[in-house]
Parts: sequence; structure tokens; C-alpha cells
Amino acid sequence: MATTRPPQAPSPTRSGRSSEGFRIAPTTRQTRPMLGVIAVLLVLVGGATGAYLYLQAGSRTEVVAVARMVPPGHRISQDDLRGVRVSVDSGLTVIPVRQVGQVVGKVATTTLLPGTLLSPQALAPTITPSAGEAIVGLDLAGAQLPVPADQLSPGAQVQLVRTPPREGSDPVPGPDQQDSTAILVDRASVYAVEPAESGDSVHVAVVVERALAPTVLRLATAGQVGVAVVLAGGG
Repeated sequence: MATTRPPQAPSPTRSGRSSEGFRIAPTTRQTRPMLGVIAVLLVLVGGATGAYLYLQAGSRTEVVAVARMVPPGHRISQDDLRGVRVSVDSGLTVIPVRQVGQVVGKVATTTLLPGTLLSPQALAPTITPSAGEAIVGLDLAGAQLPVPADQLSPGAQVQLVRTPPREGSDPVPGPDQQDSTAILVDRASVYAVEPAESGDSVHVAVVVERALAPTVLRLATAGQVGVAVVLAGGG
């Protein structure tokens, strides 16, 4: 007697295959490659920014700045100065810190304010009265000062001339009264220049021979001294 085998059920289709036996590829995500590209771009941008900041920091120069207020005519000391690092513009004239030794001892030609950068134009060679000289102060107004105050700096050579008394002032008596336009001092050196707070006059300190100081001071008190600027190379 022949045995009859029961019909076999069809084998279940394996996961990932179709009934025809073809594999179904899983769906790939496209976001991961995009995130990788973004990460690379961020790294490049960060590196470029860091390089730019490094170059900017490297281009800074240490220069001389003013540490405290310095009046005109004051001789610069080490305590008046400090060093600062700045990004120097090509059109800006500054003094490198390595040259600070050349600054100390010079005279300020204008008021130097704390925190400002020091420029060579604000300095003049040291003016120190020698033996037999004296410093005399003049308060000048109008024609008594032929140039603007900012154009008369320490070290400039001037003549001191006797002028007529100012309006409302009595002439100074004395033997030199006979010539109201006499030259009092043929050559004097400007020591300091500073506009008066009132704005109507300029205070100019000059170095003269000691023997002439009393006469110059007496006439200056009465407003009878004017300044004539001696041009460079003049006789």
C-alpha cells in the first residue's frame, strides 16, 4: 500500500526578500552626509576666523601713550608715559615703545591728556636755562603775538620788542621809555606756550639773559612787550 505524503505548506518568505527571491534594499537616510558637510564647513569657518583674529592681534604695535596730564612746557618724565598695544593706522604718526628713551627729557608743546597717543609733533627739544639765563612770563594778546599759539612751540627763537601801553594802561616810567619800539631782547628762546583760560591772551614763557629779566618783566607786567618771530635762517 502506497503511503501518501501530506502536502507541504509553502515555506515563508524570508525577511528582506520578495516572493520571487529578490532582496528589498533598506531605505538609506540622506541626513547623515548633509550633517557631515555642515560640520566640515563649521570647522573651516572657525579656522578662518581664528586665523583672522590671530593676524589682527599680531599686527598690533606697542606705542607710547600719555599716562597723566602734562602741561605745555613741561619736561617729559618716565612717569608721564606708558605703553599700549594698538592697531596702528598707516596715516597715524606714533612713537614706538622702544624709542621711549628719546622722549624722556623733551618738552611738551601742548597739553597732553591721559590716554592719548604721543606724537612727535607734540614734543620739542629740551630747553633748560643755563647759567646767566632766566625764564620770564609774557601775557600776549592781539598784535603782540604775530602767529597762532599752536604755531609757536618751545625752542622757537623770538625777539622781544617794547610796545606802546595797552589801552587804559599807563606807560612804564624809566629811561627806556623814550623809544616805545625798542628791541628789548634780540634773541630769546620760547620755553612754554599756553592759552589763557579766559581765551583773550596767550601766556608765553621765554628764556632771556638774566641781566635783562627785570626790565622785560617790568614791561611785561604793564603789557608793553611784544614778540617778533625770528624765521629759521634769519640773521
